[in-house]
Amino acid sequence: MNNETRKFPIFFRWVGVQDGFSFFELIAILLLISVLILVVLSRQNMDNKDLVYETNVLKSNIRYVQQLSLLKDQSDLRISFASGTYTLSDINADVTYVLPNENNSTHRIHSDVEIAIVAAGGENIFHLDFDKWGGISKDSDYTVTLTDRRTAQAESFQIIKNTGYIQDVTG
Repeated sequence: MNNETRKFPIFFRWVGVQDGFSFFELIAILLLISVLILVVLSRQNMDNKDLVYETNVLKSNIRYVQQLSLLKDQSDLRISFASGTYTLSDINADVTYVLPNENNSTHRIHSDVEIAIVAAGGENIFHLDFDKWGGISKDSDYTVTLTDRRTAQAESFQIIKNTGYIQDVTG
């Protein structure tokens, strides 16, 4: 018997002297640690969710306009960008088209996200015109950048001239 057992003999008889953790205690600790890690990891990427969402919605809407151009054989479709919104319309007529998953032709961008479209020469663009094959009407690639005002994080993609191919920009 060691000294501590002699000082508190009743306590050690009730609790019992252990040299380590039991299997159930180890499982409980591992479970607790894994739950804490899951909570931390799930909160980590929530800062830019609005940015990622708006980027994916814009890409999807551009693809929709490209398909609409091909199906209707129209070369007069336009996405116009204005303060916090963008609208799908006909260039020549005063007609708007309803965007996918929207109730009207205008999509409201989340208030913390801003969109900038720049042509290859550095010119700012405020609308995208599509030809009847779904490509961009201008003879220039466009870089579309969405920026989250809160975190200053940005997502960018390019729309390639003539084909309208949407290509992610890395780096």
